[in-house]
Amino acid sequence: MSGVDFINSFKWRLSYGTTGNQAINPYQTLARFSPVFTILNGVAVNAVRPTTIANENLKWETTAQQNIGVDIGLLKNRINVIADYYISKTSDLLFNVQLPNYSGYTTQLKNIGKIENKGLEFSVNTKNLVGKFQWNTDFNISFNRNKVIELPGGNDIVYAFAPGHMVGISNSAQVLRVGQPVGSFYGWQYNGVYQQGATFIPGAGFEQVVGGESFRDISGKKDATGKPLNQPDGLLNGDDRTVIGNPNPDFIWGLNNDFNFHNFDLNIFFQGSQGNDLLSYTLLELETLSGINNSTKEALNRWTPGNTNTNVPKVATGRPQRVSSRWIFDGSYARLKNLALGYSLPGEVIKRLKMHRVRLYVSAQNILTFTDYRGYDPEVNYRNANLNAGADYGSYPNAKSYTAGLNITF
Repeated sequence: MSGVDFINSFKWRLSYGTTGNQAINPYQTLARFSPVFTILNGVAVNAVRPTTIANENLKWETTAQQNIGVDIGLLKNRINVIADYYISKTSDLLFNVQLPNYSGYTTQLKNIGKIENKGLEFSVNTKNLVGKFQWNTDFNISFNRNKVIELPGGNDIVYAFAPGHMVGISNSAQVLRVGQPVGSFYGWQYNGVYQQGATFIPGAGFEQVVGGESFRDISGKKDATGKPLNQPDGLLNGDDRTVIGNPNPDFIWGLNNDFNFHNFDLNIFFQGSQGNDLLSYTLLELETLSGINNSTKEALNRWTPGNTNTNVPKVATGRPQRVSSRWIFDGSYARLKNLALGYSLPGEVIKRLKMHRVRLYVSAQNILTFTDYRGYDPEVNYRNANLNAGADYGSYPNAKSYTAGLNITF
């Protein structure tokens, strides 16, 4: 390629390897006994009881990854491109599996299946201007698709890390299902509000009144083996739950620009996420309108005989909290993450001051966010774990901050 003047470098990369997950607490294979205090025949007794089942077959998760990439330098390295395509498969996934109540235990840590991640990562660095006025740009974008490819018996694992006081949904808001993304949201499809003349779908605990919540009848009929046929049966129950959202983004991106002119420097950094869903436990709690919690202003738009053109149900004492598509929101956002302006004193000045460098600066973080999410902040997570990404419950938002400073180097 010696005759191709505009290409300065071109390198292929190919790799394959396996890694084990070392981030496991010690002694997880052993049974655990915990102290307990109780009263027997009127006498206080201190004792111990078994609280965790041993699993001597427990082992590390293992990830096998293959990657092909390319590094390209163009136009005297004023444009540098890095691109990678990867496929990784993780086996022996570690998960606290729910146990039957009669076992006396709640969960047991097991190796349960396999997941696959594959995607494309692309970044480009450009030197747009190189004279007295300098302008450099860095852009990166990442596409990742993951799915569960194997579970014990091919059966779903339904779970959640919802707030414990949300009775009925604390263990049933997300699902691991073969062929679906990890951490998919699981619940009922919300159909809006029953209007006058509507046909009510019966079901224990489900409303059959004008102004009440309406859900889709999705499934119920089963074949001879008990497998759902995904055919409506005219009854609302747990069989009508389905995948209602995906917390994994279509892509994430970042854009950084650095400007320099004489002694001034300016940095502008944007970042964003596109296509990810969020499950808001906060809005579920505040807008169920069952009379036991405070509410948002959505309560003013609730169904009443004089306000029927709405998807917000009427107030109903005792209405149960349910995970449904009503609480799934688009979590896409673009954010001005950082803005910084600095000025360095000229060399003649700092020499007289007997210093090496003096820089004054002002900066701001998280000052602009563009999103349709109704919560405080789309860039939050109720619990920091891959299995429950996208859950929001009273999560503290990223704070806006403004800083002024002085850097002195002697």
